[in-house]
Amino acid sequence: MSYELVPVLQVLTTTIFLPHRSTPETETYTWMEESTIENRGLVTVQLRTRYRRLIGTDGFRTEVKDRTYGADGPVLNPSESISISQHFCAETSSGVLIYFYEVSTERGEVFIMQTPIYSFDSPLPYTVH
Repeated sequence: MSYELVPVLQVLTTTIFLPHRSTPETETYTWMEESTIENRGLVTVQLRTRYRRLIGTDGFRTEVKDRTYGADGPVLNPSESISISQHFCAETSSGVLIYFYEVSTERGEVFIMQTPIYSFDSPLPYTVH
């Protein structure tokens, strides 16, 4: 009997609103996003790409391929973790984020890992377009 080893990533993300980099008059809001990615599985994985799906409380939606690592992507052995920080902008003051990571195993298998939903909320009131 053969067993398939599936990668398991735990992703913890926090978002911090950056009022000094936001312009509510033009509906441009900026956050710092900090993620820690831990390999909780039994196989070594390499990060290949990361997509971000953003859904605003006002209906604004976008999907962005925000990281492409290719062959130089970070390799995570079981129990290893990395941190990623970056800014992102949105045309909405609050909403939710979902990240999708494409990872490959040492055997060349490719998987898409979806994170839980994370909220991003500014202290500013949102406006409907």
